[in-house]
Amino acid sequence: GEDSEAILSINQYSVSLEGGYMVAVDGDISPELAEEGLAREVVHRIQGMRRSANFDVTDRIVTYYQGPSEFADVMQGAFADYIRDETLSTQLVDGSPDKEAATESTKIEGMEITLAVHQV
Repeated sequence: GEDSEAILSINQYSVSLEGGYMVAVDGDISPELAEEGLAREVVHRIQGMRRSANFDVTDRIVTYYQGPSEFADVMQGAFADYIRDETLSTQLVDGSPDKEAATESTKIEGMEITLAVHQV
């Protein structure tokens, strides 16, 4: 007969039935995984801002950020070194940027944030 597929969610599990087999996948992500995803998104945004500002790929920058405390926690947390290394940021500064900085306000994971980059 035909293979049927039924997908449903039970609590955080996504369940699908295929070819007589049932598979349940845990859709809940850990706080660490969520933080890593946010850090990767921030790196992506900052790299885009570097390109828009025509910085050379070797230029060191200072990155400024503003946002809710959960966002600040990510910028200062376990992935701070990753963010600094990937974006060539000498510093990640919590606060308003100087006037020369290229600034972008955006929404990431439902949080209103502002990022700014300035060449060192």
